[in-house]
Amino acid sequence: MSQSPMTDEEYLVFKAKEAQKDEFAAKTWLMIARTLYPQNFKIHFEAYSMHKLRGNEVEAARCLELMFLKFSTEANLWQEVRMILDCLRQEITLDATSSKFLRGRKQHVIKLLISVAAKSRTMFATVCFFTFEYMFV
Repeated sequence: MSQSPMTDEEYLVFKAKEAQKDEFAAKTWLMIARTLYPQNFKIHFEAYSMHKLRGNEVEAARCLELMFLKFSTEANLWQEVRMILDCLRQEITLDATSSKFLRGRKQHVIKLLISVAAKSRTMFATVCFFTFEYMFV
C-alpha cells in the first residue's frame, strides 16, 4: 500500500518535529505553519506539545489559552484538559512529560484553567467544576 502524500500543513508539522533538537528551527517551522494556517488545530496543538515537552510552561499556557479560544470544540483539546485535571487531582500520571510539566506548578495551572474558562462561557462551568473539585477534595 502506498503512502498518501502529506498536506502542506502536515509537512510543516513534520519539519518542526524533525527539527526538535534545534529549538529555534522547530519554533520557526511552527511559526510559519501558524501564520499560513491559523485555523489548523493540529498545528496549534503541536506547538503546545513542543512547549510542554520542553517544560516551557509560559509558552505552553499561551498556546493552550489560544486553543481554548479558537478550537473549544476539539476533542483532543478536551482530552488534554482532562489529563491536566486528572494530574492535578491524582498527582500521578503515566505520561512523564505531563507530570514533569505540572510538577510544582499546580496553582499556576489552576489559575490558567480558571482564566481560560472565564473567557469562554461554554467552558466555564465544566473547567471550574473540575478545578474546584480538585481543590476541595
